[in-house]
Amino acid sequence: MSDIKRNVVKSNIIRVIIALLILALTIGTSIFAAGYTKDFVYSKMDKLADLKVKQSRLDISKKARRQLDDYTNVLFLGIDTRDVEHNEGSRSDAILLASINKKTSDIKVASIFRDSYLYIPAEGFCDKVTHAHAYGGAEEAMRTLNRNLDLNIKSVVVVNWGSVAKAVDAMGGLKVNIRKNEIAQMNYYIGDTRATIGGKRTHIKHAGVRNLNGVEAVTYARIRKGASGGDKARARRMRKLFRAGIDKIRHMDVVQINELADKILPEIQTNMSNDQLTDLLARFPRYRITSSFGWPFEFDGWYSGYGWYDVPITLKSNVKRLHKRLFGQKNYEPTDRVKKYSRMVSEDTGWYGSNDKR
Repeated sequence: MSDIKRNVVKSNIIRVIIALLILALTIGTSIFAAGYTKDFVYSKMDKLADLKVKQSRLDISKKARRQLDDYTNVLFLGIDTRDVEHNEGSRSDAILLASINKKTSDIKVASIFRDSYLYIPAEGFCDKVTHAHAYGGAEEAMRTLNRNLDLNIKSVVVVNWGSVAKAVDAMGGLKVNIRKNEIAQMNYYIGDTRATIGGKRTHIKHAGVRNLNGVEAVTYARIRKGASGGDKARARRMRKLFRAGIDKIRHMDVVQINELADKILPEIQTNMSNDQLTDLLARFPRYRITSSFGWPFEFDGWYSGYGWYDVPITLKSNVKRLHKRLFGQKNYEPTDRVKKYSRMVSEDTGWYGSNDKR
């Protein structure tokens, strides 16, 4: 599979994770809009699984603290596990950074390619960024990105494929029109999905509108091979699922939304406090996503003998472009440690920029 195709796959997985998170926020916003008290909203937010993160270990540079004070950067991690109790030692298959401008309420989203070759503090050498979570959980993933990309990430949200399936089941399924060309791939991969996240294994016999259960919905979101239409068709299927979920929540009454919140929210881990989450929900209707892109911008593949890596060319120049894209810093100069890691990446892989020494 080419670099472009592999990274499109990753970005599509992220879309499913975003959908689940937005479903959760929609639930919270609906509770807010219903006129419930702040204490009641707090009781709902308490159902989120608590994730312990030591702020002192996040290695945010003085420069990032000072220059990025107007931005809240939240890391979203998608873990390919069954539930929140089995995330330890797992890799983060999807890594997404949502940068919120506190003054404008604009959100820019960067998907960090899981195979990006970066310095992992817990390992003491460069490796795939996806391994950071396996070595030290969400805290290590946050620290790795703060150190390599000059960021000020303090908040994190973790979900998994099992959570997506449980969310769909908690809503009583989602009605989707299954096309004839999608049936073969659905049936081929349903067993694989069930083996990963649990649930019922079913068989799709006919095209037409079907109320998908959790396992079926996740499978529907993941297929792309054969006659099912490739990555473009998969992106369309994810949007259909997302719209079906949002539409179903909007037609629920307050009692149903409350019950749904009780089932879905415990499947999401975060280190954010109730105050932070309540503020996020209150502002949610004003937020707008103005940009979405993949990072690194310029990279190439490299095989080390241990696996395939996406090598930033160079880390330094990609960090400069990231800060321009996310924060409007036109002449950003990376910190000395980013420059150090950039040299390490180039020396390890042999990939240098046109202005770098070989």
